[in-house]
Amino acid sequence: MELLVENISETYVLCDVAKHSNVTLDILKRLSVNESAEVRETVASQQKCPSEVLETLAYDSAVEVKQKVATNQNTPNHILESFAQSVDSAIRTAVASNPNLSPKTI
Repeated sequence: MELLVENISETYVLCDVAKHSNVTLDILKRLSVNESAEVRETVASQQKCPSEVLETLAYDSAVEVKQKVATNQNTPNHILESFAQSVDSAIRTAVASNPNLSPKTI
């Protein structure tokens, strides 16, 4: 996978790498700063994605990336609380679907 990440720039290939069951945390971290919002969105939706990467992606400029962060079960509660107050209804809806939403945030 390292070779694919280093030598390939096609978005669809990088998204497939991010979704792969054997993807490493290091590769997810590297892909989380990719120029493609679609790649970053795929990283944010990966259940293996570590909370520190999700915290960084929570400040992404793309709403779609933030939506995936909001639905990821590894997203820290303080991010979910912040997103619950978003002016964007799509982000608030995504927060509502997070299985680890705290009673306080509800």
